[in-house]
Amino acid sequence: RTLPGALLGRSVAADQLMGVAAVRGYYDAFTTGTPEGYAACLFDGPTLVLGAADDPVIPQDLVQAIHAARFAHAQLAFIEGSGHWPQQEQVARTAAALRASVAPHFGQAQASAAAASE
Repeated sequence: RTLPGALLGRSVAADQLMGVAAVRGYYDAFTTGTPEGYAACLFDGPTLVLGAADDPVIPQDLVQAIHAARFAHAQLAFIEGSGHWPQQEQVARTAAALRASVAPHFGQAQASAAAASE
């Protein structure tokens, strides 16, 4: 386990939502997973790795390292003004990032239709 003490401390601070065991478990699952998880992703289709700019649990440098090692072909974007839950904290920004990622692959009409259904 290589969870830095400072990250653990920030993650279990009184204003955070998880306890020590949960933070360690999620960190291990995200950074370790299965042995196959260390390999570069074989999928070569359109992919977006989306992180939260101010995530206290999965910081930007960790997302960038995983992107470089496993999903180098993928787009990488961070949602500004968001902690760990960008889909709840920054709904419009998250939707815009997803729309921008899929629009070139599915055409503007489908992207517009998806935006209208939000």
